[in-house]
Formats: sequence, structure tokens, C-alpha cells
Amino acid sequence: MSVNFNESFKALVREVFQDKSEGVIHILDEVVSNKASEDTQNINNLKQEAIKDIRSNIATNDFVRAEIAELRSELKQDIADLRSELKQDIAELREEVHAELSKMDSKIMQFRAELKQDNANLKAELKDDIAKSKVDIIKWVFGLQFATLALIAGMLKLML
Repeated sequence: MSVNFNESFKALVREVFQDKSEGVIHILDEVVSNKASEDTQNINNLKQEAIKDIRSNIATNDFVRAEIAELRSELKQDIADLRSELKQDIAELREEVHAELSKMDSKIMQFRAELKQDNANLKAELKDDIAKSKVDIIKWVFGLQFATLALIAGMLKLML
């Protein structure tokens, strides 16, 4: 890129540096041109770096998205696996609980049968005891009656 100085600047330089004016103007043209070309080159370099950064960011974003998608699918699979494990564990626990309940039911039924048998035995013993007590009471009543009659008969004999 070439930068041209205006004519008034060139005239000023010619007056100050009369014998070397063309050389100074040429040197200043070169310096300004170099600076402008360096700036242009720096801008182009900055553009290229920005494009590289954007491309790497896009690639990184795509990579991150792919990683996120992969992790998401892994998480979904892990969740599905955990659900199936939990369902299996719950089913096993239910079976164990049902087995324990069945054992408890059979023990309860056995205990009830034992209680019924004990109750029947106690009723039978109580009936036997009541029957024996009735017989003993009747014996005592008859004995008292005979003793009372004997006492009355003995008193009557004494009185008569």
C-alpha cells in the first residue's frame, strides 16, 4: 500500500532540506508506506488469528456438544440400568417378604392350633374338676344331712 504526501508537505520538506529534499521525501514515503503496510499486515494477521480462534472455538464447541451428547446417552443408559437393578432388587425383596409372611402365617396358624388345643384341654380339666367338686359337695351335703338327722334322733332319744 502506497501513501502519497500532499504537495504542501512536500514543499515544506524541500524548503527545510533543500539539497536533500527528494531523499527525505522518498525516505518519509518509505517509512509511511512501511508503517501502513505493517499495519495492513498486522490487521491481516489479526484477522487470521481471529478466524483460527473462531474455528477452534467452533471445533471445541462441536467437541463439547458431542461430549455432552455422549455423556447424556451414557447417563440415560446408567439410569436405565439402575432402574432395572432396582426393579430386580425390589422383586427379590418382595419375594423374601412374601416368604417371611408365609412362614409367619404358618407359625401363627400353628400357634392358634396350639392355643385351641390348650383351651380345649383346660375346658376338659375344668369340667372334670367341676364334676368332682359336685360329687364332693353332694357327699358333704348328704353327710351333713345324715349327721343332722343323727343329732336330731339322738336328741329325741334323750328327751323321750
